[in-house]
Amino acid sequence: MENQEIFEKIAVIIRDVLKDESIELDQQTVLASIENWDSLSNFMVITGAEKAFGIRFSLKELTQLNTVEAIVNSVAAKLA
Repeated sequence: MENQEIFEKIAVIIRDVLKDESIELDQQTVLASIENWDSLSNFMVITGAEKAFGIRFSLKELTQLNTVEAIVNSVAAKLA
């Protein structure tokens, strides 16, 4: 799966979790900079990504998933 496809799915998950289709995202978006972002949102996005791609993140990986790019790259590595 291409990184762009992964990015698009992650963007949908983030917008669904925050119930805001107008959120503008790119690879460099820092998750904490998104309006209304909190620890519950973070948990829901990570679990949504795990379900969508059929993967699991380790505890160490979770601490590093602070940008959209980090999530995309981690998902891509697990799918490779």
